[in-house]
Amino acid sequence: MNPPVPLELPVSRAPSYADCVRCGLCLESCPTYSETAAEAESPRGRIAIMKALEQGRLDVSRESLVHLDRCLDCRACETACPSGVRYGALIEATRSRYADAPRGPKRLTGRLLDYFILRVLPNPRRLRRWLRAARLAEAVGLLDYLENSGALRRLGIPRIPIRPARPSSFRATASRPRPARPDQQPAALFLGCVNDVLSPQTHEATIRVLQRHGYAVARPGGQTCCGAIHLHAGRVEEARQMARTNIEAFERAGGSVVVNVAGCGAMLREYGELLAADRRFASRAHNFSMRVRDVSELVAARALHGSLQRPLRVAVHDPCHLCHAQRIREAPRTMLRAINGITLVPLGESDTCCGAAGTYSLTQPDMSRRLAERKWRNIRAAAPEVVAAANIGCIVQLQQHAPQDLRHIRIVHPIELVDEAE
Repeated sequence: MNPPVPLELPVSRAPSYADCVRCGLCLESCPTYSETAAEAESPRGRIAIMKALEQGRLDVSRESLVHLDRCLDCRACETACPSGVRYGALIEATRSRYADAPRGPKRLTGRLLDYFILRVLPNPRRLRRWLRAARLAEAVGLLDYLENSGALRRLGIPRIPIRPARPSSFRATASRPRPARPDQQPAALFLGCVNDVLSPQTHEATIRVLQRHGYAVARPGGQTCCGAIHLHAGRVEEARQMARTNIEAFERAGGSVVVNVAGCGAMLREYGELLAADRRFASRAHNFSMRVRDVSELVAARALHGSLQRPLRVAVHDPCHLCHAQRIREAPRTMLRAINGITLVPLGESDTCCGAAGTYSLTQPDMSRRLAERKWRNIRAAAPEVVAAANIGCIVQLQQHAPQDLRHIRIVHPIELVDEAE
């Protein structure tokens, strides 16, 4: 099997509102439109709003920005669009332009949420400290009391997941990676921020599987958050600085830059575009982006083998930034089909957003919950024993919103199933 060809982003072609011919083929692919049937909640409607704001035909206000804020940035519209509209680039540029625009008075809880999203989530050390405090509050029953009493909802504070799958972390090595043996190919693992804290076992499984398939895996020191959280919040300069830090960290390691989080992978592939105007980093960023591979791409290209201890019915949920942003759909399924004992069962709307969408579940909890419930209706109909999702945000979202009678269904990264089978 030939290695998958990486998605090359069209850096040379600037996104343009004029690319949209208003055909409407994107409408049914948009989760918020399908939930509301409101034109302003569709890609076509949002492009009209963005264009009107830029041309001065629409005032910058909470009423005009709320529809843009409710966009998931799932990029399903890009998959559906026959004209190649680069909607993701358009919405991110607009969010950057109006990141500090007034949206009405912000309560203290809103400012605290901003701090949590921009300063705690991307920082593993701070996130671990927050988790320790939150687990203490949970142990004494404080969180359950606040949630059951309705206090969290009245204050506008979402219930944030606080239980990592394992209370350890997966630290990057500070030293230079050892050179690969002649029979091994070098690879460098991107650790990220949230995944490193909430699901370190995914990193462990990734390394074990890659090592068994001929890779020498390094964990470069000095790496940081991919920058997606900041970019999607309109904080472009902070995202660019994170990109520069990661590029420098991974230049010291050879081979593919391996990612096991869909959102991070999509962001890393866009460094070339993000830093295209940076004379010192433009070429380096392009070279870095061309090295990025989702772990499923590398593993699916190898001759897989292995068996589970017992048969499993597995449904695959396609994270938005894997299937729409990176155009990777078959690689996770190819890995799983190669495992004796796994039966893949069709999942309706497998590529429809589950409502996680980075920090969307924190900033837009009501719509996020509706989409999670919709995803679980499809899971119920598929009746799997396991749902495989290659993104920590999706995994946490599905775990948090699992109906009581379906909580026996495991939600795991597909690489963990491959690891269990070998």
